[in-house]
Amino acid sequence: MTHVLTYLIPLGCSLLFSVQFAFNKKYEGRMGQSLKASAYFCMTMSVAAAALVLAMNRFAFAFSPFSCFMAFLLAADSMLCTVCSLRAMHLGSLSVYTLFLMLGGMLVPSVLGVAFLNETMGLYRKLGFLLIFAALLVPVFDRKSRKKSSGLFFVFCFLLFLLNGANSCITKLHQINVQAVDTNSFLAMNYAFEFVIAAAFLLCANTGRRKSLSLDKKSLLFVGAYALVNAVGSFGLASCAKTLDASLLYPLITGGTILFSALVGFVGFKEKPSAYSAAGMVLAVAATVLYAL
Repeated sequence: MTHVLTYLIPLGCSLLFSVQFAFNKKYEGRMGQSLKASAYFCMTMSVAAAALVLAMNRFAFAFSPFSCFMAFLLAADSMLCTVCSLRAMHLGSLSVYTLFLMLGGMLVPSVLGVAFLNETMGLYRKLGFLLIFAALLVPVFDRKSRKKSSGLFFVFCFLLFLLNGANSCITKLHQINVQAVDTNSFLAMNYAFEFVIAAAFLLCANTGRRKSLSLDKKSLLFVGAYALVNAVGSFGLASCAKTLDASLLYPLITGGTILFSALVGFVGFKEKPSAYSAAGMVLAVAATVLYAL
């Protein structure tokens, strides 16, 4: 049963993360992809998510300077990731965007685990590593995708590759440190910092003669739904990071999210993956299977 949960919990988290991408795209469709819209999204979401994780912890809270610092790094990274995500989803395909985002979250922590955390990478995982690079490159050669998506779209995708990888590394390094607080307290600090960063940006953005922006009811609904799935998914992922190798956990998250996101893109946004995108997804899933062997 424990072995089964090793795979089911990460896959459950990947389903939640796939659904949150849809809420993110819905929000962007109503509010636009401006930096101010991103800040409103982060600030509102962080309040709701912080309340959720504290409620899950029965409003108990622990503090340590190490966890506070790591929560700040994670919040800054997440803020940049959200801004780039809103821009990228406005410029191109949800499935291609997700491919870059999740492969970064898989490759970078895998390198961290093998190079610095003494995790082993056998033949199957090495082969999977090579397949991931192939999966990452395939959509770039799709001429139709390049016509529909500007070069700026792929710039944002590459930034997301690095940012999401850093996000995974920060979470992993915090969870395995003896000075770390419990998962819910850490997430609460992270969301609090996200609120502060977003609020600081809004204070600066609202100075001078700039067009005002306010959230309507549907936008608030999308943010609230995002906060719910993000809080639950982040808790599950951070909890797994305590015990599972980074080179195993994040590949499982990646493969599941790529598949579920393609499904969400097709069902929710009528996106039909091109042959190139489909080939990239097949390679990514094959790599995930090799990683898990």
